[in-house]
Amino acid sequence: MPLALVSVGCAALGGPLGDLPLLLTIQSDFPAQHVGKIYSLRMVLAGMGAALGLLLAAPVFRIWSPRTGIALLALTMLAVGTIGILRWGGRPEQVPSS
Repeated sequence: MPLALVSVGCAALGGPLGDLPLLLTIQSDFPAQHVGKIYSLRMVLAGMGAALGLLLAAPVFRIWSPRTGIALLALTMLAVGTIGILRWGGRPEQVPSS
């Protein structure tokens, strides 16, 4: 039980602190008139991802046990993150100014 509480505490701190580098990047790399739009798009995509995750959870856990389902979904997230880093992590993107 104490390990679960420590994990929840780390997750509660990690969410807001993880947003800071992203917000600084958005504010420094994009024109001021687009900052609100970009942040709104980010929030919409996060909401859509959460909804998609909830929709996919029921079939995944119907097919596999919770332990197996969580492990497979964690490996999927790791694979998608690795692909993203390999694809976009090597060079900074150039943002066209308008």
